[in-house]
Amino acid sequence: MEVVVGTYEEVLVGLHLRKVDDVYTLTESFTDKSNIGSIKCVAISQHGLLASGGSDEIIHIFNLENHRLVGTLTHHSGTVTNVAFYRKSALFSTSEDGTLCAWRVGSWEHRTFKGHKGPVNCVAVHPSGKLALTVGQDRSLRTWNLVDGRPAFVSNIKEPADHVVWSPDGQHYLVVTGKRMDVYSVEDGQILRSIPTEHKVNRIVFITDNMVVFGGEGKIRRDAEEKEKAILFFVDVTDGTEVHRVKTQSTRIRDMAVCQSHEEPESTDKWLTTVASEGDINIYRVNASQKKVETDLILSRNITLRLTCVAVSSPKSQESDAAGKISRRQKRKQAAIKKEPDSDDEPSPKVVKKNPTTTVKSTPTPKPKKLQVAIEQETDSSEPNGEVSPSSSGRQLAKKKLTKKKFRVTASASSGPLLIAVREQQSMKTKSKKKKLESPPTTGTKKTQKKVRIAEPAQVESKMKSKKKKQKIKSHA
Repeated sequence: MEVVVGTYEEVLVGLHLRKVDDVYTLTESFTDKSNIGSIKCVAISQHGLLASGGSDEIIHIFNLENHRLVGTLTHHSGTVTNVAFYRKSALFSTSEDGTLCAWRVGSWEHRTFKGHKGPVNCVAVHPSGKLALTVGQDRSLRTWNLVDGRPAFVSNIKEPADHVVWSPDGQHYLVVTGKRMDVYSVEDGQILRSIPTEHKVNRIVFITDNMVVFGGEGKIRRDAEEKEKAILFFVDVTDGTEVHRVKTQSTRIRDMAVCQSHEEPESTDKWLTTVASEGDINIYRVNASQKKVETDLILSRNITLRLTCVAVSSPKSQESDAAGKISRRQKRKQAAIKKEPDSDDEPSPKVVKKNPTTTVKSTPTPKPKKLQVAIEQETDSSEPNGEVSPSSSGRQLAKKKLTKKKFRVTASASSGPLLIAVREQQSMKTKSKKKKLESPPTTGTKKTQKKVRIAEPAQVESKMKSKKKKQKIKSHA
């Protein structure tokens, strides 16, 4: 499991989670200081790409396999506030310049959506990939149709919203404004219920289809200068009741991320990773049911940096990466070994690996044999439509009227494609003959062809007289 955190100190830190003797440890895998300003957001795709954005107005793309910078996206003209991958195909980004950008992963072509009259704080993409929601400082909630690439509708809200998030099943979404969460329905776009919070919410994520976890600022004591420790709250959005809470050792939770359990990816357990301003990184094992939540702290570490954001890789993405590497290696090997089979020999069966553990043998269908056909064709095209009778090769015809022409035809053994190919060759020949007849006559060789000029009778007589005079002069001499 790869954990990547952004910091106020303009440093991007990658840590690898390992289990040694039933004890989990976080070891640093890489550090990068490509960002010029503080890092505001990070995201990891399913095929091992890392995107980071911040106050330098640039999106940096990294490859987590070799921990190297792939490139930068410099379209935004304001601080990049949020980045989010949708599966393996797209990257979405928002900025303080008031725009939403959709990037195609690979070619990195982008489309810009304009509409907000102020900074855009967050973007959330529907699980189907057809809709996207954005909120910003202009107190508006905008819905974008990603299929047609145009705005769908606008909802006015009372306060500037900080976060918007979809439920995993796509049936409802949450909008966070200060110390309140509003639950919306997808069917009519109306608020189902509003849930007040004790503290300002800095980050909220879904654990299940109907349960969220959020964290934020610690409460300030009146009789002390220090803040209370921040708390993680687990709330059921169907009725707004608090199901569980976890006390932390940090005063401000800045960000959190959820992924499937790396111990048993097929189980319902989730792993929750939180980061705090003091540099604390906590990883919890969460087992959530309808009205019951159990949490277990797996690991806690402090890296002495002021953390701002976090992203984690899921076990599914790691498996897909391994399968992708194997498939790419297979393609390279097949391209190097692949040869065209002889016409008389059948192709040998190939072994195609579907995944790293199982192999399946598949015998491809044999390719049609190449036929070289010699056809005798009459120049007068006496038969209708220029067709050539198959028995014409045995006839005794005059050499002046017949010309033997060979055509190399690649087709199946059936006579239909062969006749079609012959007709096409004949039509091309007849067209070329017509062009030759229409062109003016020429004399000389192919290299030095001269046009024949037709002289008038008077010119001919003058030339004849001049020739006779020359002959007389030669005879007298």
